[in-house]
Amino acid sequence: MRDDCCAEDGACARDERCSVPGLCGCNVRDDKCFAKCAQEYPTSVELMTDLSECKQTKCSVCSQPVWACLEAPLTWLKPKTAADINVIFRLQDILTYVPKGAVAIHACRAGDLACASQVASAISGPDGFAELKVPPGLLGFSGYFELFPAPGDPDPVVKMLLQHTSPPLAEAVDLVRGVISQAQFDTFALLLKPGKGANPELGHIVLQAADCNSNGADGVTFELADPSLAEVQFYLDESELPSTTLGKTMAPNQMGGFANVKPGTVTVVARVAATQQKVAEVNVIVRKDTLTFMGVGPAP
Repeated sequence: MRDDCCAEDGACARDERCSVPGLCGCNVRDDKCFAKCAQEYPTSVELMTDLSECKQTKCSVCSQPVWACLEAPLTWLKPKTAADINVIFRLQDILTYVPKGAVAIHACRAGDLACASQVASAISGPDGFAELKVPPGLLGFSGYFELFPAPGDPDPVVKMLLQHTSPPLAEAVDLVRGVISQAQFDTFALLLKPGKGANPELGHIVLQAADCNSNGADGVTFELADPSLAEVQFYLDESELPSTTLGKTMAPNQMGGFANVKPGTVTVVARVAATQQKVAEVNVIVRKDTLTFMGVGPAP
């Protein structure tokens, strides 16, 4: 008897809609939305239901990342209408999971690297909740979000950029995201650069590896097209602490990145460590004294 969900994971990965995060784009408890989605995309919803039920009954999900889409054509959803896309943020402390209020959020277009003309803005409330509406474009919103402390925050967060280009946002989405305080960040930085820490004139990148089903993926490597642009490369270990000796992503976070990176736009290549298959090649925005976070998974 199987004790994992590898078959269900693989079937979902080969379906163009099942493998997209937020399958139906419905808000929680919106039964009418889910029913309509099931009518429009019966096969995809059935595959996702099978996978969801398997995860609830088996002792584990597929123990290995699913890479079936690297061998077959992959497509991303496109917006159905020209209406703005609703984006909900639920911000929480990255270590304690306590909701984080007083965080300002700006939505920025992909080509506006300085976010000179923000397209939407909000400030998280005490419950960490914030809501914005962003323009869909032809392929979805492929821009990014700025996060920074709102005035008067007694425990300010580190300035962050959240890039959402893999895949672009094509439907309403509810995002739970961790933020890190300046004090926490300073501690992490000292682990990477003992006695020195983070250089305020440089930026930092954190990447989360994802497989064809947008699940976190162990065993992925990240490399800069120009390694000289960063002082330190790291991966998070099983204790969720940065390590310079791991060499690839691992549970529970499947994250890695680069510290003290020259500001600008840098190219990062993700590969399956065991086979050296290319998972993705992405351009990452780096600003000084700012942490850029991006999920990196297979792309068309």
